[in-house]
Amino acid sequence: MKPIGYWPRHNHELLEKAFDQPLGTYHLTRRQWQVLNAVAQGAHTIEQVDEALKPFVAQEGSMRAAPPRLAHRTTSSPPKAGEPTKQ
Repeated sequence: MKPIGYWPRHNHELLEKAFDQPLGTYHLTRRQWQVLNAVAQGAHTIEQVDEALKPFVAQEGSMRAAPPRLAHRTTSSPPKAGEPTKQ
């Protein structure tokens, strides 16, 4: 029998893997997607993004570094085959 802590961690890892493929098409991580989602839902400052993501990012702390990494992204379409990606 597995210890009780095994199952939440196992489910978390399955969820991460499930997000990797579709988000990878857009060269996004799950955390970056969460930041974009928070902004789409009305978070306009880094403090608001941090507050919106607080339940998800206890280990990472602030998401302060994520918006600058995402700011230069201008397309919501996946890159075409052979096209250089914008990171």
